[in-house]
Amino acid sequence: MLLHAGVRFHESCCGGPGYRPRTLHEVRERMAYARRTGRPFAEALVRRDLP
Repeated sequence: MLLHAGVRFHESCCGGPGYRPRTLHEVRERMAYARRTGRPFAEALVRRDLP
């Protein structure tokens, strides 16, 4: 799901790829957030905390 949404796993210059959801439940929460707010899925999937 993450790759399909455009989330990549390569390291950046400052300590890794950043936050990635670990469970399907976390993915579903972030996808619902994206639909509700109109944010891109890739952006919502890499948010550590949801508002």
